[in-house]
Amino acid sequence: MLTRKLTTTLGALALAFAFLTTTSMAVTVLVDHSDALAWEGHATYPGFDFDPVTAQSDENILHAEFDVSIAGISDGGIFSRWLDAPWNQGNNEWMNMFSWYAWDPVMALGSTIWSPTHRLLGNTDATQKTHTWHCSATLDLGSTPKTHSITVSDTEGDGEYSFTWTSNDIEDGSNPTSIGYIEWELQSAIGSEPHPAVNNVLVVSFSNDEKSSWRAIADLQSQIDNIALTPGPQGPQGKAGADGTAGADGTNAPCVPCQDVATEAVDLTCLILGENPPANVQDLRDATQVIVNSLMISANLCEGECDLSYEINAVIDAKLNNP
Repeated sequence: MLTRKLTTTLGALALAFAFLTTTSMAVTVLVDHSDALAWEGHATYPGFDFDPVTAQSDENILHAEFDVSIAGISDGGIFSRWLDAPWNQGNNEWMNMFSWYAWDPVMALGSTIWSPTHRLLGNTDATQKTHTWHCSATLDLGSTPKTHSITVSDTEGDGEYSFTWTSNDIEDGSNPTSIGYIEWELQSAIGSEPHPAVNNVLVVSFSNDEKSSWRAIADLQSQIDNIALTPGPQGPQGKAGADGTAGADGTNAPCVPCQDVATEAVDLTCLILGENPPANVQDLRDATQVIVNSLMISANLCEGECDLSYEINAVIDAKLNNP
């Protein structure tokens, strides 16, 4: 898989970006899937599609890598293959990469497992079968003849097998002209046993000019694409903004006639002092004036201004003369 180390300086990133944007410097990552492929039963066919690659494509070389383990399986194994499209969609142009079954010490590499001329038989021992193997395949559709190089390496030992096929070796017609899908056939005949495990899938395409440098280019692309900037500390609080504009004045409360204020004030005074009446008219006036002052806090006199003292005297006189 591609490394994921972040470039440590902006200068290095700038150089990498300039390098990647020059003419013909490009690698397309078609599949980058680190998780294990989904398992759905006895025979499972996980895969990934991508834009078809042909001999006429600018990037007409395909490279695939993945890790595989069949440890613990006594009846089952794996096929891996290139196809033009999924089985139910394409013309079934296909080419095998790697096959390995638990019950057979033979590991098959090549264009097809059925033709002995086109495969290498790798005799693996019981210990190697418990290991994880790294598989890689490079299919050059633009070369003449086409070439397909496959290598599998024991990640926990020193076993390694490789094989290169060319289109001149064809005997059974496995010579696809367009590749747009990579597929695995995972089989485990005994349900109580683990199934074949495939993960760390990488598929890229590149041009002939990048044959020796595609991995370094892809690493740089990956570093740029995956830069994670660590947020800095919270900055200082900004200054408070200016006060907003004042709202519109509310409407005035309904006005009250001056005489009504005086009458209400005298009536309220009489009610409050009913059980302890004032000794004289002046005391009544004084008490009434206190209540008037309270009422005037929110009163909106219709006359604007008036002589409340006069109005109070008039109300008091009326009450005294008309008990």
